[in-house]
Amino acid sequence: MVHTRLNPYQLMRMTKTQTTNLPDRADVHRPTYVTNDAGGTTTDYTPVYEQIPIYSEPRILREIKEDIAGGVIQSGVRWISRVEWKNNDIRLDDVIIVTESRSLQQYILQVTSLLSPQSYGTSFGFQCILVD
Repeated sequence: MVHTRLNPYQLMRMTKTQTTNLPDRADVHRPTYVTNDAGGTTTDYTPVYEQIPIYSEPRILREIKEDIAGGVIQSGVRWISRVEWKNNDIRLDDVIIVTESRSLQQYILQVTSLLSPQSYGTSFGFQCILVD
């Protein structure tokens, strides 16, 4: 099996290509939970990133759940999002406010899982659900 290594120029070109394929912009907010005097909690959101390049797309995922009565196939929509590697401090439960570049419409995603690094560390991916 032949192994190849990327030289710095190839890695720079990959990073540039990745950046041009992140057409939309996003703000990332991290939830912090504050306990009040009555023992309840309130959620406050702290900005982590503002106006970073992002690419998000909905995907239909199917999963089979089995219980005593038998298997059940469930379908759901998950959003797969990618950002530049330098913006990789995205965590579970973070809220992503995406602004589409063409229509300027906004939608809100919540991070449910992180994807393993891909593309020689030029992009960082995560899976989300649509909140609003």
